Amino acid sequence: MPAPRRTLAALAVMLLIAACLPAVSAYEINEDLSDPIDTSKSGEIVYRTGDYNNVAPYHNTIVFRDITLFQELSYVDFVIPGNHGRDSDGNYLQSGRYEFSYQFNGDTRPGVIYISRSTNPLGTVTSTKYTIFLNEWDIGTLDGQKSVVLPYRLYSDGGYRAYMPSFWETNNKCDIALGYNGAVYTGLSTLKYQASHSSNLKWQNHLNVTKTTQEVDAYHIELLRTINNEGFTSTITIYNDDEEVFVNTGHGTDVFAWFETSEINRIIVTSPSGRNFDYVLSPDESYVTVYVRNSQTGALLADANLTILAAAGGTETEV
Repeated sequence: MPAPRRTLAALAVMLLIAACLPAVSAYEINEDLSDPIDTSKSGEIVYRTGDYNNVAPYHNTIVFRDITLFQELSYVDFVIPGNHGRDSDGNYLQSGRYEFSYQFNGDTRPGVIYISRSTNPLGTVTSTKYTIFLNEWDIGTLDGQKSVVLPYRLYSDGGYRAYMPSFWETNNKCDIALGYNGAVYTGLSTLKYQASHSSNLKWQNHLNVTKTTQEVDAYHIELLRTINNEGFTSTITIYNDDEEVFVNTGHGTDVFAWFETSEINRIIVTSPSGRNFDYVLSPDESYVTVYVRNSQTGALLADANLTILAAAGGTETEV
């Protein structure tokens, strides 16, 4: 059955546009990148002589070495030798469960602390354990060292303020420590305590690479490091064969770059765990953008479907 004249006219316009328009752009890469990382750690915090410059009356702070490692935080633990645990006024707290509020990232949030004590056969307290839940945890786009001040004196015998970064270089088995009013303070020279945290980082980035021929054959590269208002750290490395053409490491800051297709042929995005997302570019692929318009008005046709037919031996075949 012959095709209606209107259909032929629309098809003619469509084919004419397809033939005359140059290749404009198409997504070469449009990828959500994700890497779940367990950042939990446990280790001993040890004071080292010479790494201090001030004295604190007590410890009331949890200091996080790098808050980006704590996107999700289940709990933190501290086990300190001796009998400790007082409220902000210095009143002794019996072993048990206590609810509190804490300030973090611009908001007041609820928390829970469990205090338990170990004793020797004579009933003398040998150590105090704190298990702390910081509920409604949300780091947003924060990065670097951050802290949470608690309404408790976790260790009341004072301590020395540690220089940075020497403290974390020495105490690298754990990413939290005790502090005073927001700063890291180690204990006196006789103090060693255990610290641990159950934490996770659901790392995400998004990579867009668009190939265009509008001015010259080129790649527009966009790496998004802030996803749903949460910032993430990554490194993007762009190569031409084995030569590094571009490298950028950042947290929460998006990357926008433009290169001619002859200048690059590979992109690697690296997450904090060291996982590589490796993409090889294909500059020789060609693209055609097709617009379907009304042959009489020139208006674009919404929800149009394109079927390409090849005539072979007098028979039209869909391709």
